[in-house]
Amino acid sequence: MTNSQALRQSVEVDQACALCALAVTVPTLYTHVAENDQWIDGQHCRLGPPDGNLWVDPEEVNWWMQSQPTGAVRPTPRTLNTGLGGGRDATNGTRMTANRFGGLWTAEKLDVLRRYLAFYTQALKKQPFKLIYIDAFAGTGRCKIKLGDGHTTIDGSAKIALDCSPAFVRYHFVEKKKKHVAELEELIAAHPNGHRASIAPRAAGDILPFLLRGYDWKATRGVLFLDPYGLQCSWPQLEQIRRTEALDVFFLVSLSGLFRQAALDESRVDEGKAAKLTAFLGTDDWRRELYTREQGDMFDAPQITRDPGWKDILDFTTRRLRGLFPYVSDPRLLSAAGGAPKFALYFAVTNPDQKAVGLAARVSRDILNKLH
Repeated sequence: MTNSQALRQSVEVDQACALCALAVTVPTLYTHVAENDQWIDGQHCRLGPPDGNLWVDPEEVNWWMQSQPTGAVRPTPRTLNTGLGGGRDATNGTRMTANRFGGLWTAEKLDVLRRYLAFYTQALKKQPFKLIYIDAFAGTGRCKIKLGDGHTTIDGSAKIALDCSPAFVRYHFVEKKKKHVAELEELIAAHPNGHRASIAPRAAGDILPFLLRGYDWKATRGVLFLDPYGLQCSWPQLEQIRRTEALDVFFLVSLSGLFRQAALDESRVDEGKAAKLTAFLGTDDWRRELYTREQGDMFDAPQITRDPGWKDILDFTTRRLRGLFPYVSDPRLLSAAGGAPKFALYFAVTNPDQKAVGLAARVSRDILNKLH
């Protein structure tokens, strides 16, 4: 089927494929891909001896889906069943683009990533693993940051990862904004490692579950850069990342986003804000941990408020992450000059092996502690 040693599965034929209507059941709900009702070079799926069943290579299906040109002809759009609690729209992606401004904290965050990737691929280059890099909020590959009254442009996370030597075997860039995608396509087309890269022009929450299910994590290791501007990551996504036991994760937590949802007065935390906090933190214990009840005089209703500072929210977030991952670093606080912290950058290890944890923890601490 393919030169890669990806997981293969034999499945019984008894129902219609979501994309091409060929009869196939995929118990693990990896959908096979056929274009115009034809097999794709026998690489992604095939009717195979000795049993006549359909064989599916989930990794190659995943790779093919992401690497198709954004204007490519695909099967008649139906529902792509990813097995993740419902269907995903299987329509073509459209050519997408844009850039956002950061500050010195942006350069700081990217410097941490650059140093760790340089260590990572060098340290694992002789190991028998396929090395991958996943950027869940990839941007454009370039980043404008404010410096005083002016601006400058620096390499973004996608460019930093592509420049890494030794290179990763595969790069997965996830980005939903049209203008960002267009600029990423230009970067990949011109870069020597561009043939290793694919762009998924969708929201991270839609593509990450499918992407993570597409790898044999016993044969794969990688780095995941989770860099949302707000609270786009949910706790179930973090749980799925943890279950790989193969990814090192940089996770940027928006403290300002948490502040906005967790109003000082609990009565001002409406259902929408409460739902966002619970989805992000994976529990509604934030009510008990962050808020305290103060009884006024006998004629006044009790006041339920939280401390106006950021430390309680940060500490609760850190405890939650450390209850999930085998190792989580102390957060690196990132802020605009002279202001309260806007973000907390965490480094997490999903591999429970103590040697792996020890090495990754030591190197990440060294990198984070060297920042100004």
